[in-house]
Amino acid sequence: MRPLSYDTCTAKDLTAPLAAAELDAEVPDGFSADPRAAVESLRKIKEFARQEDVVVLPSHDPRAAARLANSEIYRPTSGPEPSAG
Repeated sequence: MRPLSYDTCTAKDLTAPLAAAELDAEVPDGFSADPRAAVESLRKIKEFARQEDVVVLPSHDPRAAARLANSEIYRPTSGPEPSAG
């Protein structure tokens, strides 16, 4: 088994099929008891994805196995710029 060259993120706060668009727009799935915490979770996923190669695997995503098999790296397309540090 070859080692992964990326991280994986199983994201309960995201649902298919609009996962990348929802994540980029910081739109929670609508089923969260705490919408503010859900948005913060999305922001943390995006920040992590700016720093590392990551395959995001949303809950209930029928394409999750294909995303993983194809090493579909998520790249945030919107949101605040990474902080300098």
